[in-house]
Amino acid sequence: MTDVVVRISVENRKSETRLLEAVNKFVLRHNDEAASTAGGSEAPVVMIKTVPDGELTQKAVIFQDKNDAEEFMYFWRRFQLVS
Repeated sequence: MTDVVVRISVENRKSETRLLEAVNKFVLRHNDEAASTAGGSEAPVVMIKTVPDGELTQKAVIFQDKNDAEEFMYFWRRFQLVS
């Protein structure tokens, strides 16, 4: 199985905190959906690593499934607009 890595730049502690909050909400939402449907899928497995990149820091959000990664990117974009 190949992992899917999504790199997201974080400019400061606040943007890093927002990213971690989004990841937590994304996983919790999937947990809730899996619990409410019989035979539902498991919550996505997500790992987060810090990747130094010059002046900015990037977070590597790693998924085991491409669909989960794509769903998260959609969720992340909407999360940034709402918050």
